[in-house]
Amino acid sequence: MDKATGIFASPSVAHTSIVILQEMLVAQLFIIRLRGDTLTLSGSCQVHPLVKKLHLVVCLISRQPYKSKVFHQKQQKLTWGTTELGDITPHNIKQLKILNSVVFPVSYNDKFYKDVLEVGELAKLAYYNDIVVGAVCCRIDTTPEGTRRMYIMTLGCLAPYRRLGIGTVMLKHVLDYCERDGNIDNLYLHVQVNNESAIDFYKHFGFEIIETKKQYYKRIEPAEAHVLQKTLTRKNEREAPNETSE
Repeated sequence: MDKATGIFASPSVAHTSIVILQEMLVAQLFIIRLRGDTLTLSGSCQVHPLVKKLHLVVCLISRQPYKSKVFHQKQQKLTWGTTELGDITPHNIKQLKILNSVVFPVSYNDKFYKDVLEVGELAKLAYYNDIVVGAVCCRIDTTPEGTRRMYIMTLGCLAPYRRLGIGTVMLKHVLDYCERDGNIDNLYLHVQVNNESAIDFYKHFGFEIIETKKQYYKRIEPAEAHVLQKTLTRKNEREAPNETSE
């Protein structure tokens, strides 16, 4: 960046910045859709923050300087927010549908959302400063051999809100559920093979790649998906050594 003008000198850096800002605009549009806001605040001449972000993108493309303390303050506030999880109900299921359409490259059918409403604590919306920015949805599968597996169907949040610990809060909620249940053998999920950040995230929590599925995804590339799994120990197995020693 040119310190005198505030202009990005490198085209590659400018392009990267534009991509990031586009993701922020998608997130802002998502929030506006949930709140029913308009692009101008009713009853005043104050401009909606989305318009300011659009102006910033135009400035980057045209290589014109842009200065906005409001924009930088907005970015700063993201590091000071609070994350809470809330139930998914028939009244807010639409928010989950909109969020999934923004976050994931695949679409989910009506059965998926019907099932989500029946899993209780295994499906949660993530709120950051009282705004819906993420969600986690799981189910428990039981094999013919009696193995109980927790399948993470979806876990994600809007791009501008990543690296703020929101994904960690959601995953820890799932892990805590497994701990309380005490009879779940493992957790597993599918991750697109080129999603390195997601793979690294799950590996940090003890997940391992156990298989790669060919042609797992339809109409998106790459179509391959890694199966990541975290092995758990059942409660009765954890207590067995203590019983033996007595």
